[in-house]
Amino acid sequence: MRRTRFVQPQFPTRALERGIRGWVDLEFTVAADGTTRDARIRAAEPAQVFDRAALDAVLRWRYEPYKVGGLAVDQRVAARLRFELAD
Repeated sequence: MRRTRFVQPQFPTRALERGIRGWVDLEFTVAADGTTRDARIRAAEPAQVFDRAALDAVLRWRYEPYKVGGLAVDQRVAARLRFELAD
Protein backbone atom coordinates (compact mmCIF):
# COMPACT_ATOMS: atom_id res chain seq x y z
CA MET A 1 0.00 0.00 0.00
CA ARG A 2 1.23 3.47 -0.82
CA ARG A 3 1.04 6.05 1.96
CA THR A 4 0.07 9.49 0.65
CA ARG A 5 0.32 11.42 3.92
CA PHE A 6 2.81 10.80 6.71
CA VAL A 7 2.63 12.51 10.08
CA GLN A 8 5.76 12.15 12.20
CA PRO A 9 4.95 11.05 15.76
CA GLN A 10 5.75 13.56 18.47
CA PHE A 11 8.59 12.28 20.65
CA PRO A 12 7.25 12.35 24.22
CA THR A 13 8.98 15.07 26.24
CA ARG A 14 9.60 12.83 29.23
CA ALA A 15 11.25 10.14 27.06
CA LEU A 16 13.35 12.79 25.29
CA GLU A 17 14.57 14.25 28.59
CA ARG A 18 15.51 10.79 29.84
CA GLY A 19 17.15 9.65 26.61
CA ILE A 20 14.73 6.76 26.13
CA ARG A 21 14.55 5.07 22.72
CA GLY A 22 12.06 2.47 21.61
CA TRP A 23 9.52 1.20 19.13
CA VAL A 24 5.81 0.49 18.79
CA ASP A 25 4.19 -2.19 16.64
CA LEU A 26 0.71 -1.18 15.52
CA GLU A 27 -2.12 -2.69 13.58
CA PHE A 28 -4.78 -0.54 11.94
CA THR A 29 -7.34 -0.46 9.16
CA VAL A 30 -6.92 1.54 5.99
CA ALA A 31 -10.49 2.32 5.00
CA ALA A 32 -11.79 2.34 1.44
CA ASP A 33 -11.41 6.14 1.40
CA GLY A 34 -7.71 5.97 2.42
CA THR A 35 -8.17 7.10 6.02
CA THR A 36 -6.90 5.07 8.96
CA ARG A 37 -8.95 3.78 11.89
CA ASP A 38 -9.20 1.07 14.54
CA ALA A 39 -5.52 1.38 15.45
CA ARG A 40 -4.22 -0.77 18.26
CA ILE A 41 -0.85 -1.50 19.84
CA ARG A 42 0.44 -5.03 19.24
CA ALA A 43 3.71 -4.63 21.14
CA ALA A 44 6.00 -1.86 22.38
CA GLU A 45 9.42 -1.48 23.92
CA PRO A 46 9.47 0.03 26.44
CA ALA A 47 5.81 -0.58 27.19
CA GLN A 48 3.45 2.43 27.29
CA VAL A 49 6.13 5.08 26.73
CA PHE A 50 5.47 5.80 23.04
CA ASP A 51 2.00 4.26 22.61
CA ARG A 52 -0.06 7.48 22.58
CA ALA A 53 2.34 9.29 20.22
CA ALA A 54 2.32 6.34 17.80
CA LEU A 55 -1.47 6.03 17.79
CA ASP A 56 -1.99 9.77 17.32
CA ALA A 57 0.36 9.84 14.33
CA VAL A 58 -0.98 6.72 12.59
CA LEU A 59 -4.55 7.94 12.79
CA ARG A 60 -3.51 11.00 10.76
CA TRP A 61 -1.80 9.01 7.99
CA ARG A 62 -3.50 8.57 4.61
CA TYR A 63 -3.09 5.87 1.96
CA GLU A 64 -4.11 5.14 -1.58
CA PRO A 65 -7.09 2.84 -1.10
CA TYR A 66 -6.51 -0.88 -1.48
CA LYS A 67 -8.47 -2.21 -4.45
CA VAL A 68 -9.85 -5.64 -5.20
CA GLY A 69 -11.38 -6.11 -8.61
CA GLY A 70 -11.24 -2.37 -9.15
CA LEU A 71 -13.20 -1.59 -5.97
CA ALA A 72 -11.67 0.13 -2.95
CA VAL A 73 -11.96 -2.02 0.19
CA ASP A 74 -10.82 -1.84 3.80
CA GLN A 75 -7.45 -3.44 4.47
CA ARG A 76 -5.76 -4.31 7.76
CA VAL A 77 -2.13 -3.08 7.97
CA ALA A 78 0.76 -3.54 10.41
CA ALA A 79 3.60 -1.08 10.98
CA ARG A 80 6.50 -0.50 13.36
CA LEU A 81 7.33 3.04 14.46
CA ARG A 82 10.82 3.56 15.86
CA PHE A 83 11.59 6.33 18.29
CA GLU A 84 15.28 7.21 18.02
CA LEU A 85 17.32 10.09 19.37
CA ALA A 86 19.59 12.14 17.15
CA ASP A 87 23.26 11.77 18.07
